[in-house]
Amino acid sequence: DAVGNHDNTIRFWQKLQPTEHDTVARITEDIPLAVRDLAGFIAPYKALLRGHVAFKMLFSFVTMLRLLVNLYTVLRPASHFFDHRLEYNYTHSRAVLQGQQLRVCTKQSLIAGVGNRTSITNHLEHCVDYMYGNFWLYDAIVGLEAIVVCVATGIVLSTTFRFLFVLSDKSPPGSHPHKLSPRAAWIKRRPFVFVLVPRLAAGWSMMRCLMFLNASFALTFFTRGDFELYIHLTVTALFPGHAKCAAAISNERRQARGMKLFCWRGLDCLMAVAFIVVGAFAMKVKFMELYFASTVPIHQWHWTSWFHFLGFINQVIGIFDFDFTEFNRVLLMKFAGDDSKWNEREMEVVKEYFGLIFGRLVEGRLRGKRFSGVRVWAALVTFTSDTLQDLLLSQHRFEALADARPDRVKLLKVFLSSELLRVPLEARLDELARYRAEWADRCGFVQKEDVRPSAHSWVEHLQQAERIRILAQIEAHMGQLQECRLDPFALDKDGESEEDSSTQSSGESSGEL
Repeated sequence: DAVGNHDNTIRFWQKLQPTEHDTVARITEDIPLAVRDLAGFIAPYKALLRGHVAFKMLFSFVTMLRLLVNLYTVLRPASHFFDHRLEYNYTHSRAVLQGQQLRVCTKQSLIAGVGNRTSITNHLEHCVDYMYGNFWLYDAIVGLEAIVVCVATGIVLSTTFRFLFVLSDKSPPGSHPHKLSPRAAWIKRRPFVFVLVPRLAAGWSMMRCLMFLNASFALTFFTRGDFELYIHLTVTALFPGHAKCAAAISNERRQARGMKLFCWRGLDCLMAVAFIVVGAFAMKVKFMELYFASTVPIHQWHWTSWFHFLGFINQVIGIFDFDFTEFNRVLLMKFAGDDSKWNEREMEVVKEYFGLIFGRLVEGRLRGKRFSGVRVWAALVTFTSDTLQDLLLSQHRFEALADARPDRVKLLKVFLSSELLRVPLEARLDELARYRAEWADRCGFVQKEDVRPSAHSWVEHLQQAERIRILAQIEAHMGQLQECRLDPFALDKDGESEEDSSTQSSGESSGEL
């Protein structure tokens, strides 16, 4: 029961060295640790842009350059659709892709000479033909790559033009107190249009299907709902208000049981196998297009060959989208709950949160400034999990937590005092209530109505906030001890241990306060 777990924790605490008490205080601080006021909603400019404008501008233009290279990489083979012939010519070799046949020819020169005089009289070609029976699959892969990248590029260019020039607003902040600016309202409805779509266009290829070769990634991608989240965020970026399908599928998968769950798992396995097969064949197609990399000396490459080779490297880099994987992991921690699986409401909250944050950035100190649209655009194109963490966490709260840590050690010594061993529940609650009253008096909650609190600096305000959170932790601990008395079976309904429930209750109470 709760009293037994409390006694076991007290015995463990008594066995620790005094130097380890500070460590226990540090690891039991509230989660998520040191979150900014209103989760970064108050001052998004500092996390997204301050001090990094030039750096973000540079990397946003690098992303656009990758986009153009990838566009050329997928359009060059796609030209085969129209004339059914694709030819690469070099100084000493050439390759012709026509129909289902790939012909690679090398040139050799015949040298004739009289005395000390030599001359090249003729060229001989040696050709080797390769037949591809599944050429329709080559057409499908090349065509699908071209369609996806061209559509994504068109969306990036059109939305960028609209955001920078059509929706520009020169009015200063506060000029329309009850109405968002057109640019802020537009980005609020589609917050991920510049976060996801430029990266999709910059590095996407059918080789990205090879990421499902990682069995662990494939399992979590389908069962956790990452697949539905990616579709949901991408569709809402393009068509706001028309992305209920992916969220509904996620809810259906999450609620499936028995045979229905077995069918969903079987469908996941089939999709993963299909993706792997398509990705492997796409890799083979790329090697066929890059025959010159192993047969033609590098100094004889044409500039188009260089672009094609760099485009292939760019697509290989884009096979594993580490940015989205890391970004999704942070989102899971904040929005997906204790089961780490996405449902419809949680996906919608992600969109709403970032819509408000990005809209707040547009409406803030940048509104009406020169090149404000370009700076916001660069911040969104380069938005990553690192930016999100910087947006959420506060260095000042880290410092305040460190200052309040001695008080937390004192709290733990009260919670886990050896005097509470084998003490009845009522006596433990009385002791905690006495300590709660002591902390309430220290935090200034017991005051006369005519006494106004003195002015504090921001450091003192943050320290006071940490002390109030300690008070909330006392309340949560008392509630945990009383839970068994109110409902002896409450802790067993969800299959949780009482210790895990105690940790969760402490975190929730801290957040609610």
